[in-house]
Amino acid sequence: MSKPNTPLNGLVSGVGSFVKNNKVISAILAIVLLALLAGVAFGIFGGSSSAPSPSPSPTPPNQTKPDTTEPTAKPDAAPAVANVRRTTNPTATPTPEPNPTPTPTPACPSISVADIATSNPGITWSLNGDTTILACQTLVIPAGHLLLLNGHTLTNNGEVTIAIDGILIVEIGDVLTNNGTMTNYSDGGGIGYPGVYLAGGILNNYGTFNNMVGSDFTVNEAGVVYNYSSGTITNNAFIEFYVSYTTLHNTGSLVNQVGAVFLYQLQASIYNYGGGVLTNNGTFNIGNGTGNIYNADGSGACGTGLVNGTNSAGVVVAGATCP
Repeated sequence: MSKPNTPLNGLVSGVGSFVKNNKVISAILAIVLLALLAGVAFGIFGGSSSAPSPSPSPTPPNQTKPDTTEPTAKPDAAPAVANVRRTTNPTATPTPEPNPTPTPTPACPSISVADIATSNPGITWSLNGDTTILACQTLVIPAGHLLLLNGHTLTNNGEVTIAIDGILIVEIGDVLTNNGTMTNYSDGGGIGYPGVYLAGGILNNYGTFNNMVGSDFTVNEAGVVYNYSSGTITNNAFIEFYVSYTTLHNTGSLVNQVGAVFLYQLQASIYNYGGGVLTNNGTFNIGNGTGNIYNADGSGACGTGLVNGTNSAGVVVAGATCP
């Protein structure tokens, strides 16, 4: 059956004849047809024609892939966040640490004759036992009062003052050790004793002993004074050594001031060892009977003593004996 002869059929037949007779056009149409077939095939077998999703970036080494799971909110999450904000507020003022409370320095306890001695009764006091006066303390023996060491040792690391008409007695078996300052203002007040009376006892002086104007310091009955290298005995009035075997051993400083009298008699002996300095600006008096001063001259084991002062010639040296 032949196709009807219409204008469209004529156009198609004309185009076909043109294409058939033109090889270039035929080649172009063939390429276009192949491209269309390839597109149809990709749509059928390659999935969706939408743009492919980009592949995820690889995770760098030594790093953990971040968790993208959204956390489940807890009922108290909001108060916790608010609390964190408050604690990290940069304007908050930190609570200062309290300053440590300094340990208070204990007050120096006061001391009196009544604290360390027992009344006999009246104005005579007997030391209760071995007693030490602290470096911060001052013991005063008042006027008209007499303190007996009573066979004990009194050690002074502070100050001891014998007031005018006060009396301190150091008898046989008693020891008075001075590491601080002792000052005697008393001549005994006319009651038969000097202000300081070493009646057979021992005085160890490592500190300063001052015998002031108008006072009296007497050593008797084989009493012994040791004035060590750190010790200084200064006489501004009257010091008396008398009766046999009463001795003064000096390796420190012994000073007899202007107007003062140092009396040694009745076989009393003064030994000025190496390092000892005997300074006489007053009067050294041999008194009644015989007394001796021995000044080490370096020939023996006790070294060389020194005698000086404005009246050094008044010190009569009996020899250089080292006892």
